[in-house]
Formats: sequence, C-alpha cells, structure tokens
Amino acid sequence: ADSGLRTNINPALLYAQAIQVMPDRSTQDHLFTNEWRGRELDEQFGRQIASYDNAFRLLRKAARQQAPCDWGYDLTEGPELQIPSLARAKTLAQAARLRLRWHLENGRPDDARDDFIAAFVLGRQVSKDGILISALVQYAIENILESGLAENWFRLKSETLEQILSGIATAPVRGTIVQCVSTERLAFKGWLARRIAEIQAASQNEAEALNETRKLLKSVLT
Repeated sequence: ADSGLRTNINPALLYAQAIQVMPDRSTQDHLFTNEWRGRELDEQFGRQIASYDNAFRLLRKAARQQAPCDWGYDLTEGPELQIPSLARAKTLAQAARLRLRWHLENGRPDDARDDFIAAFVLGRQVSKDGILISALVQYAIENILESGLAENWFRLKSETLEQILSGIATAPVRGTIVQCVSTERLAFKGWLARRIAEIQAASQNEAEALNETRKLLKSVLT
C-alpha cells in the first residue's frame, strides 16, 4: 500500500537538515573519545547517543528517496570549494556504529537495522558529487559501519542480519576513484587555467604575472 510519504526529494536536502539538527561534536566527547568495545554502555552514553535521534530520522527519510542525490556544489570554485558535509557525514557514521549496539542491547533490532542502512546509504551518496575526497570519505564511512557490524555480529538475529545485508546490496552504487577523474579535471585543471588567464590579463608585465602565478600555486599546494 502507498504510505503517502514523499520519495521524490533530493536526498542532499534531507542530509543538510540532518546536519543542522545533529549535536555539536565538541559536546559529545563521552561518546567518541572512549573505547566502548568490552565496556558497559552507561547513562551518559544513552543520553548523548539519543541526541542523534532527529538526525537519524532524517537519514532514514533520505534513504527512502528515489530522486538523484545532487549536492549542488559549484565545481568551478576549484580548490576553494568548501565541503563541510563530509566531516559531519563521517561523524554520523561513527554515531551509527554506536547506535547499532545501543539499539540491539535495548531490544530494538529494527531501529538498529534502519539506522545502519540509513548511514550506509549516506556514505554511498556522499560520493555522488564525483569529488576525490568525497569518494575517500565514502570508503571511510563503509569501513566504520562494517567494523560496527562485525563487532555486533553475535548480537544480531539472522533475520535482522539478512535485512541489513539486503540493505547494503540495494544501496546506491559505490563511487569509484576512476569516476572522479573528469570531475577533478574540471574542478582543478580547469580552475587553474582560468585563474592563470585572469592573472595574465590583469598583470602589467610578464614578471608580475609570473610572480602572481607563483603565489597562486603556492596557495594551492600548501
């Protein structure tokens, strides 16, 4: 039956909303600086991990969307382009790893499944911009989540495990490094050529143009 819920929203818009409502990482040291493997989850853990509920509600909604994920980045900005969503996406993956155990220990296997799959889909969607660093963050997110799955393997009933594996299998296709080549060419080589042309047009002589070009290259490479 039709649930009536929209599935035509750009997932990137929902991810942006999730980032807005997720807690500030600087207030979550208890979660992310302690080693929880082999250690009992305490009350402070429960309070802090629950503060991600609203963000994960939006991640689950994003995972249900059928529209393409368009991050809306202006690649003509080249190396000056800011991509703040990457660090937040990685933090959400780290939270998902912890929420997996938290849900399972509290008798919520469906929530464990849904949060894991939603975070996994986020990882795949991160790479849809075709940018090299985004593809690398995608791989990092997958490693974080799969490590969490291995750690909690013995807590998972076969039915829940099968549903998680099905979610992995049907997630968006993984972005590859090869696919990033054309984007990087546009975002870096094309940008650099335009900037050098602008410098040449604005310079009084060749010496000035060379000096300004050296400054540009130094700013990019350092």
